[in-house]
Amino acid sequence: MGDFSGAFNTMVEQLAEREKILDEKVKQIQEESEALEQVILLLTTLVRYVTQQIFVVGKSTNSILFTNDIASNELRHDADYLKNLMYLISNHDDTDTEDDIEITYKRDGDTRYFMVSKYSLKWHNEDAEVYSINDITNVRREIADLETHVYRDSLTNLYNRAYGMMILELWLQEKRRFSLVFVDLDNLKYVNDVHGHSEGDIYIIRTGEYLQTFSSDALVCRIGGDEFMVLASGFGFDDTYQRMIELAQKLRDDDYTRDKGYTYNMSFGIASVNKDVYMPMSDVLGAADLRMYDNKQRNKLRARQARQRMAQQNEVPE
Repeated sequence: MGDFSGAFNTMVEQLAEREKILDEKVKQIQEESEALEQVILLLTTLVRYVTQQIFVVGKSTNSILFTNDIASNELRHDADYLKNLMYLISNHDDTDTEDDIEITYKRDGDTRYFMVSKYSLKWHNEDAEVYSINDITNVRREIADLETHVYRDSLTNLYNRAYGMMILELWLQEKRRFSLVFVDLDNLKYVNDVHGHSEGDIYIIRTGEYLQTFSSDALVCRIGGDEFMVLASGFGFDDTYQRMIELAQKLRDDDYTRDKGYTYNMSFGIASVNKDVYMPMSDVLGAADLRMYDNKQRNKLRARQARQRMAQQNEVPE
């Protein structure tokens, strides 16, 4: 009995020691849990005042577990706001990366831009995702305004030479199939000198408007005073030539010049680039410029011959 009693007492002591350890573990877990709750409380208090929209969403339920003030304000104005954003985010090409993704959000004719970060975490023992949403709409608009000043021609609002050359270089590097057209206005100096620069400006603007109808995908640039460039993706030489003939005729028939004593006209040169064939930019520009010069010389010759015929018809016989 003595041995049994000793073993029993030892077992009781060991159980008491284990119970004490368990009690200490439970106490430690409770303290850590309380500390975690305090941290969450502190973080949620701080997060309420950040400028980003913060949404915490349950993974299994898609229910909103937390929003800061700025996010709640969005929901008050648009109840479907988060649902629509989550749909856009889930369909974005970069959702599998850890980088921020940019989302374009359109509603009721208004377009906004957001930079979104998404994180996974435990929220009160529930699996959740945090969406941190930064509204970059004003930044995007400022960039667009800056691009307008940097890459747009102030008179016609067409792209300018800098932008056109940048796109031309890009298309050459991509080995696209496209045609480049150089356009030069005929007799702009005469219009400016005789009828005034305001009439010359109208001439330039009207030409730009016609060139913009080349195709919905064409890029039209004003590269100088009376010079334009058209970059037509997917167009070969013949199709480009036929389209330019049509546009030149429409420009000549413009009603604005009726009874003005002059007509609009443009000379043009075309250089076509085949797909998967690299050409230096200087070769493409040189070919288009040379063909435009030849076209301009032919136009001048036809105009001179027309004036001569008119003068002969008006001669009074002796």
